[in-house]
Amino acid sequence: MLISIVIKEGIIINTNELTEYLSDNSNVLDLFGKKILAHLQQINEQRQPAKRYNEAQLRRKTEKQLKEFIENLESQLKRTIPDEYDRPEDWIRFFDDNRVIEELELSIAEMEFAE
Repeated sequence: MLISIVIKEGIIINTNELTEYLSDNSNVLDLFGKKILAHLQQINEQRQPAKRYNEAQLRRKTEKQLKEFIENLESQLKRTIPDEYDRPEDWIRFFDDNRVIEELELSIAEMEFAE
């Protein structure tokens, strides 16, 4: 299933392109994935031994949270990127001009999860 956002009528940025761009040009996905996995492991340790998740379950939960993170990011970008940034090259320029990736990496590095 291909999830996409429309920035301007007829212009589509899809999840795969955004994910690929973030993977190739930042540590955003790695940072978030490591943070959420550590958080889930901490919660898991507090569960009854018989009810603890195995590694595969933790990995699936981490992947689900990462997918939700990307979807939320797309939603925010949809509301944030001005109409004149109407092609994939333009939204990448928007990222660069506005230090979106750097700010996102900093925010994730400072992120803490509540119990």
